[in-house]
Amino acid sequence: MKSMIRMLLLGGACGLAISGAASAADLGAIPLRGAVGMWSGLYAGVNGGYSWNENDAIVFSSSVGIRPNPNGSVFGGQVGYNWQWTPDWVFGVETDLDWADIKGGVKTPGFVAVEEINNLGTARLRAGYVLEGVLLYATAGLAYGRAEVDTSITNLFAGRTCAPAGFCGAVNSKQWMLGWAAGVGFDWSFLPRWSFRTEYLHYDLGSISQTLTDPGLPNFSFTSSTNFRGDIVRGAINYKFW
Repeated sequence: MKSMIRMLLLGGACGLAISGAASAADLGAIPLRGAVGMWSGLYAGVNGGYSWNENDAIVFSSSVGIRPNPNGSVFGGQVGYNWQWTPDWVFGVETDLDWADIKGGVKTPGFVAVEEINNLGTARLRAGYVLEGVLLYATAGLAYGRAEVDTSITNLFAGRTCAPAGFCGAVNSKQWMLGWAAGVGFDWSFLPRWSFRTEYLHYDLGSISQTLTDPGLPNFSFTSSTNFRGDIVRGAINYKFW
């Protein structure tokens, strides 16, 4: 439900940007397209937003799944370069790196799981269509991040006891991961060198698998697996150097 609401908000914002520029063009206030070179140049700025994932579960031994629903804030910076080839089209490259506090955890009888992403970055291509003062674009490329997952099994099979009567195990994993990201957005040039952005991104960093063992049961183990992916809505301010 939360993801649907955020998608509707983003779609509404894009729709307002398009309709506003088109209405102004109909009134003769501004031309539909800007001059070639209006968006060209090197830029940098800061961004901040919110990330969530309501779908993926941490799965134990391919049979028991629990959903930590990680969510949280992101904040960082980006740098990029645009080429406005024609009055209509802009192509560019961009890289960003965000501090992230994307975290979720859940505890059920016998199973505990916590996952988080501490840093998240991308390196993407962008292709956009120009309206006067507004650049509508799609983007896709690489994503990377530092992820962590803690899973444990407590008192499984035997009430409050562990091996040899029951099973207990815990494991922690931390690693940098590489995947992909794609999304859409729009930039609004509100001053000659300044622009404001609203952007939606989906990212997928891949999965981490773990093996949980109990010293009292060396020949018996459980596995766990979780995907690190989610959605981001964020805003940004950029300054164009030339």
